[in-house]
Amino acid sequence: PMVSTTATELSNVGEYPVIISGGSSKNYYLSYRSGTLTIIKAPLTVIAENAERQYGESNPTFSRLYSGFKLDDTESSAFSSLPMLSCAATRTSNVGEYPIVVNGGTSRNYEIVSYENGVLNITKAPLTLVATDKSRLYFEENPSFDYTLIGLRNSDTKSCLTMQPTFKCAAAKTSNAGEYEIEPLNATAQNYTIVYQKGTLSINKRNLTASVGNYTKIYGSENPQFEIDYIGFVNNEDKSVLTNAPNIVCSANKTSDVGSYPISLDGGNALNYDVSKYISGTLTIEKADQIITWNQNLSNIQMYSQVALEASSSADLPVSYEMSPNNVASLYNNNGKWYLDCFGTGAVNIRAVQNGDKNHNAAPLVSNTLVVMGTGGDPSNPQIFLNVENAGLCQILLQITENIRLRIFV
Repeated sequence: PMVSTTATELSNVGEYPVIISGGSSKNYYLSYRSGTLTIIKAPLTVIAENAERQYGESNPTFSRLYSGFKLDDTESSAFSSLPMLSCAATRTSNVGEYPIVVNGGTSRNYEIVSYENGVLNITKAPLTLVATDKSRLYFEENPSFDYTLIGLRNSDTKSCLTMQPTFKCAAAKTSNAGEYEIEPLNATAQNYTIVYQKGTLSINKRNLTASVGNYTKIYGSENPQFEIDYIGFVNNEDKSVLTNAPNIVCSANKTSDVGSYPISLDGGNALNYDVSKYISGTLTIEKADQIITWNQNLSNIQMYSQVALEASSSADLPVSYEMSPNNVASLYNNNGKWYLDCFGTGAVNIRAVQNGDKNHNAAPLVSNTLVVMGTGGDPSNPQIFLNVENAGLCQILLQITENIRLRIFV
């Protein structure tokens, strides 16, 4: 007999008739009773695939794996409703492992005999800890160092750190002006892998005020030695730490006239200081004193003599002369040179005067005594002594009378 059925290996779960027919026997009559082929569900294991993500991210799309598929079956062809995947982890869940639970699902041809849960591994997120740049003045204590965090998730703040950072900086209170690294260290966080970014401590120069005082000098003398005073030094330092002292500028010199001249400052620098303010001073040039030297002997002068006066000023200024009205001599000035005309006998006091100028004080008066001796002339032949500056006028006088004796000084 022949046995057949319509079922094949691709046939779904169910019952299929088994038909028997044909065959022959010498001694038997054959009758037939059909049978049944029952196709039952194949066993299937559903496996939740492991997954991984960083802290603060959304869960990935979970996947299933299967053990027990027959033929070319796939998830989409084998299931009328897929197994469900779930995980308790959320975006804000801490770093760690969380089960991926699989259950449910409906399949015509498969019996789900077991479920294998997977694992979601939440890893640490990257976080950059940046040391904040700071600044201070030379010879100050370092400020408190701080930091910022780049890469925080889920509205996290600095409190997410389980250990606050420490900071390393080579700068000390006495360190010179310049830039120094601030290196953060030793911070930890449950949900972050920390990388560090260094900051900079800038030590700035201190401001220095340079001032020059007021000075006086006498006309004709060299300028005094100007001194600069400073305000702003620290650490027991003084002007010796200056790389270059400020320049002192004053237009006055030895020959400058009496008056006031500004003393100004500019420039100057130092490793740890900036000369940021200058206070100017004043040089006052005062009038110089002078004296008159007059060593001329006028104690034995003959009558009718013309005497050039020889007093001199220590300032080389012209000296003039004063004399009270008298019957002995008269003064006259010829092109800046002073003379005495002695026309009578006797003694008279003469004063040498120098009243000063814009650069000199008046000199103390110096006196000299003129003593004129007589020559024994004829009283019957009177003599008139005239000081005539014009020779032509003398000729006119000679024509007027021959009895007048003239001494002409030109």
